[in-house]
Amino acid sequence: MNQIRSLTRDTWWLWAAVAVLTALQIHYISWFFLVNVPILLIVFVYFAFIRYDSNGNLRAQNP
Repeated sequence: MNQIRSLTRDTWWLWAAVAVLTALQIHYISWFFLVNVPILLIVFVYFAFIRYDSNGNLRAQNP
């Protein structure tokens, strides 16, 4: 859970922009864009567990 909290702390502004853009697409274009929501949640959780350790710290990057 610390991984998700850390990724949210570091990228909250990006996910807020994506949420607004998705809402606008749903409202003005088509309900089909609602499919993006579960896809983005899966991507978010994947990157949280890949990028952060169990304490919520960034993993070491290999040069």
